[in-house]
Amino acid sequence: MLPIGKQMGVLLLLLMSWQANAQQDSVPTVVLEQVQVIRASKQPTQALLQFYKTTPAATLEDVLNRIPEMSLVRRGAYGMEPAIRSYSAGQINVLVDGMRIHGACTDKMDPASIYVEPINLSSIQLETGANAFAKGATLGGSVDMQLARALPGLDNRWQGSWSRGYQSAAQAWYHGGQLHYSGQRWAVRASGTFRKAQAYKDGDGNTVPFSQYNKVNATTAITYQLNQQTALRADVLYDEGWNIGYPALPMDVGSAKALIAALSIEKTDAAAPWYSKAAKVYVNRIVHAMDDTHRPNVPMHMDMPGTSSTVGAYATALYRRQDHQLQLRADASSTQLHASMTMYAPGSSPMYMLTWPDNQRWQTGAAAQWKWQADSNWQLVANIRTDVFASRLSTKLAKDHIAILNGNTNTRWDVLANASLQVNRQLGEAHKLSASVGWAQRMPTASELYGFYLYNAAENYDYVGNTALKPEQSLQTEISYQYRGPRWQMKLTGFYHVLHNYIVGEIDPQFSAMTIGSAGVKRYTQQPGASLMGAELWWQAALSKQWLWINTLRYQHGEVADSPMPFVSPLKAVSSMRWALGKLSLQGECEIAAAQQQPASRYGEVRTNGYTLLHVRLSYPVQLWGLQWQWQTGVENLLNESYRDHLDWGKTILRPGRNMYLQCTVKW
Repeated sequence: MLPIGKQMGVLLLLLMSWQANAQQDSVPTVVLEQVQVIRASKQPTQALLQFYKTTPAATLEDVLNRIPEMSLVRRGAYGMEPAIRSYSAGQINVLVDGMRIHGACTDKMDPASIYVEPINLSSIQLETGANAFAKGATLGGSVDMQLARALPGLDNRWQGSWSRGYQSAAQAWYHGGQLHYSGQRWAVRASGTFRKAQAYKDGDGNTVPFSQYNKVNATTAITYQLNQQTALRADVLYDEGWNIGYPALPMDVGSAKALIAALSIEKTDAAAPWYSKAAKVYVNRIVHAMDDTHRPNVPMHMDMPGTSSTVGAYATALYRRQDHQLQLRADASSTQLHASMTMYAPGSSPMYMLTWPDNQRWQTGAAAQWKWQADSNWQLVANIRTDVFASRLSTKLAKDHIAILNGNTNTRWDVLANASLQVNRQLGEAHKLSASVGWAQRMPTASELYGFYLYNAAENYDYVGNTALKPEQSLQTEISYQYRGPRWQMKLTGFYHVLHNYIVGEIDPQFSAMTIGSAGVKRYTQQPGASLMGAELWWQAALSKQWLWINTLRYQHGEVADSPMPFVSPLKAVSSMRWALGKLSLQGECEIAAAQQQPASRYGEVRTNGYTLLHVRLSYPVQLWGLQWQWQTGVENLLNESYRDHLDWGKTILRPGRNMYLQCTVKW
């Protein structure tokens, strides 16, 4: 581990990551492959576009981790949980093409992001804080993974690509391809991937057991152009994973399957005041099964299946006239959850219980955003959203489970209201100031309301739900400064959030632990006050036509009842330098994370050391046999650092050591 002084020297000299955040207001769009940009306000983040091209085998988690506002809660080598500014789980919205998807695992092994691949996405839209609730009530923000479209009317009727890659740390293979047909009025796009990884080796050369994974993913998108303004779209996504290991948990995933389908209609008329209108209906179902049959010394075998089914619809409209813009959205969804556990104690009959007692949540909401361009320098943006939720236990057995916890088994109704106001001030052509204030609310999750002895491996406690929980609330302020010059750009953002009814677990002595070895039982309760603050800095410089330098820096600090807030990342910086000479592209990257000296020990955290990672990547395209061939190679964690991130579960589990990869992509 390098001393801090040398770390900062490396930061300034080695210089690192593809993480430009070219964004308009608070809505950056990360573009993963070439698409038609219709709205000027959705500017592509070219740095992440280049990242995706350089490493097609990158998982969606690799891409998300490059966004300054985002981090990942890691329980295994795959299926990491996205977090926005230290908010995660029910505190943020993770959507696929605007659709709500709820994981089927009580242990959060399957966030919505695990069921999509970069090859079947067109962009990632990120919104933060109180400006992010257009697509759903939220405290921390939303990330919407937009599916790639089939585009009619292209000059080349047939387009496609195929990639194959290998990574040494986990002896991992990747195969992926996509094919696109474009007719005059209709188009079809299909993509598929296959991943297979063995247990990886950490920086000490030790194999991390139960870190393997296997998965396939396939999507089909169909577009039919009714006329110049109106198009019909159909999307189907299937994802299946098996034998996915989670070294930080007592169980792995035997099987996880997801089927997502949607039908939508879109109309765009640039000459009309109502510039665009769209509507979508969708369904998705997830079937998830945890597995401990491959674990040694299991005192009692358990089967833990879970299912999630969601039906939903939404409609959007955009009105533009002179200096005003009004964006509307109405949505509704219904989600049903079920998870159970069957325990096979030696010499005894099987024991059965519900871990997610059968429950259903109906949600109906409406949102509006109004933009007023007062003059060339001043802009006002107002957001408002209201939601009605109905949460109920849907079977008698489920009600009996919750009655044991002295919970309310009646249907619960909640009305939530979110609002924010933002002011933007242009200071000349290059400088811009923005300030916002907002009020945000979010509903307690199914686990927080109805969870029945959910084991938390990070804290070594069983958790039970609390039907008396109120919606979590937050008063938020944010200010940012942005500079755009001919050779370099930067953005500095600071935020401060005061939270009310903050949901955490507290020891409840009236219940006895069920999990063997558990320290006790915690019940979800609420703290009257908590706070979260932080800052993000991004800048990039085009030093010449051949040299591009991109940097990000982020810091967050949170407190709950005068104690550190759990799962808050320490200071982290990423910087990369890219050199292009003709077709050859060479990139050096450095990641630096500070030590976390103030862990939330009350919630099972321990101190984590800082770390410095160096990566080198090389890319070279060639034309051969009328095809475009792209060769990529590189080394991640060049110095074979032994490290773990503060958000990683498993106090002794290290991340992968030196990882060499080779990738070939052919396009036509």
